[in-house]
Amino acid sequence: MRAALLASALLVGGTLQGCDSERFLSGQWFTSQTEAGFEKKPNATTQRWIELNLGHYGEDVVGIIRFYGDQNRTITEECASGSKCTCQQIDGHYDLDAETVYFRFVDCDGKSRTAAVTRVSSDELSWRIDDVPQIDRFRRTKSENQLTIDRDKACTQCGSSS
Repeated sequence: MRAALLASALLVGGTLQGCDSERFLSGQWFTSQTEAGFEKKPNATTQRWIELNLGHYGEDVVGIIRFYGDQNRTITEECASGSKCTCQQIDGHYDLDAETVYFRFVDCDGKSRTAAVTRVSSDELSWRIDDVPQIDRFRRTKSENQLTIDRDKACTQCGSSS
């Protein structure tokens, strides 16, 4: 009887752990600071800060990337010259063998980039874009259930009417 209960507990525990391993990227992530692969704008006085709001569902990772000019997220960076667009949708693929999610985005300088995001711990990710040797870190700032539809999950694409 004890063996059956122990086996049941391990099965349930293993199942729960498996679900977590397929959703660990879900939530909001924010850089401590970043310049990896980005060119400074001619009149820029600050570094770029990046926010990722992600949903991780097995091998699929979707969400939004936002750029900021300050760590308090009060100065938004426009994604395209002359636009008020400050975010882009992410549609990525999680590679189980590399334990990394890959997605493409266009940076605020208009360059197409490939990002590789890898789990460091439950509250930290590493980020590398293209072939730039510098690696930046993201810290979790919200869990998946703390994300709001209006603020965290909504994004008007560049070129779309608002």
